[in-house]
Amino acid sequence: MTSGARVDPPVCHACDRIDIDFVLASGLVVSDYGFDRAVEVRAASEPTPDTAWMLTPGVSTHLKGNTLTLSFDRFPDEVSEENSRISVTRTRRTIHVDFDETLLTFLVERLRSGLTLERMNIDVPAHSRAVMHDIVACLIGWDAVVETSEIRSRLAHEWSMRGGRGRARMSASEVEALTFSSRVHDDGHAAHVPLSPPRTFPCDSLSRVLRQRRSPTRYDASPISLDQLGQLLGAACGVTGELTMTDRRRSLRAYPSPGALYAVDAYVMPTRVDGLAGGVFRYDPERHALATVHSRQIDPASFCLPDTRSVVHGIAVFIALTMFLPRATRKYGDVSYRILVAEAGCIAENLILVAHALGLRAGPFTGVFDILVDRAIGLNDSEDRFVVGVLIGREENPS
Repeated sequence: MTSGARVDPPVCHACDRIDIDFVLASGLVVSDYGFDRAVEVRAASEPTPDTAWMLTPGVSTHLKGNTLTLSFDRFPDEVSEENSRISVTRTRRTIHVDFDETLLTFLVERLRSGLTLERMNIDVPAHSRAVMHDIVACLIGWDAVVETSEIRSRLAHEWSMRGGRGRARMSASEVEALTFSSRVHDDGHAAHVPLSPPRTFPCDSLSRVLRQRRSPTRYDASPISLDQLGQLLGAACGVTGELTMTDRRRSLRAYPSPGALYAVDAYVMPTRVDGLAGGVFRYDPERHALATVHSRQIDPASFCLPDTRSVVHGIAVFIALTMFLPRATRKYGDVSYRILVAEAGCIAENLILVAHALGLRAGPFTGVFDILVDRAIGLNDSEDRFVVGVLIGREENPS
């Protein structure tokens, strides 16, 4: 950082705190070790005057005297597996800026608002503007300050609001072609397990199901039948109608989907299903069948967070709902993430209500290491990502 002719230039220094925890097969978390690593001096990154800058999402600030401390998680948790042991690595960066307390307070307020340097300089004495410029340049270099256009996590709601800005531009013919084209999966040539067609629910009313539905916290480890699984998937996710336009036809399903694109898939991981071997299967609504993804036995507890593993021990099926963003972004742009999460929520609620109508019990579940769920399914090289899980089984009677 160049101080020019100033007598007291700002002083910035940083270090990374790296913590590694191990989650044992028993669910016990062992804090293995942590250490501080000095961060090499970064070259200041020149902030462009007409770009709005703000603190990176998740940055916490603490001002004590003339020292401003900024802390934030440098990267998402890195998760790896080896010998039935999960290791989680977290990296937290801490940056200290020593300078005048008044200027540092002013700077943090401006950076929280997302302003250009030109706007930040308003009401700042001329002799302090160069100092503020240098501090911002250093914080950009250390990734503590980013362009507002890059802050998707903080601005996700605003960016995904419906309107011209968040919508991709497609012609009517392009929209029609996308709508009536089905997504092609890599497991198209896989062996399929046929399912029995859905029948009338053994329940007297929807209102009864809605009143009695509750998410279990324990399941009794009893199996369900392949017929029940077929009833569940067919009624909650299956084909229920048809959309016709000119000479084209498109199957419609039991849940709403933006533009009838159906970019959310249901992957089935059975643990106790009579008549179905272990492995991972994708539900194929067009065939009303299970497409075999792989035959490796998956224990859902292996990808759960330690404090949630007890919930899944007695389940019969773990259903993982995943979304394929590229299919929706062509039409909906930045709004795609929001509407596909909503689509997954609709499917999850269908599964829960149908399970209850069938005399089973179900609940939504997100207490997992998402990366490990993706790996368990086999999504390592795809653009599909896990969104939410649904646990299916029978509730354990309280003692």
